[in-house]
Amino acid sequence: MAAALPRLPFADGTFALTLGSYLLFAHPDRFGPDDQLSALLELVPVTDPAGEVRVHPLHDGEGRHCRHLDGLRAALGRHGVAGEITVRRAAGQDRRVLRLRSVRRRQGAAGPSGACT
Repeated sequence: MAAALPRLPFADGTFALTLGSYLLFAHPDRFGPDDQLSALLELVPVTDPAGEVRVHPLHDGEGRHCRHLDGLRAALGRHGVAGEITVRRAAGQDRRVLRLRSVRRRQGAAGPSGACT
């Protein structure tokens, strides 16, 4: 199914895990900070409240890290989205991944343990 951020044709909670790679941060000339925020905010609702969004890489095509990532995470927090950066060593290099979770559980939504929150 063809789709384009920041508007996805999926219902809320469609995916348990939503992956975004080589898009938002790799092409800063096409996706500025506002576009990145809009896209990330679109990925969270289509992900089940018990799931998560993972976005990588967090650098552009030249290997430069996103300078406004802390500000972006703060903006996500204001929208009820927790953003955490994890680092994993692969192929001799550190790979940074932005992991997003909704901190606002829907009324009656089952949490990871199956209990309603």
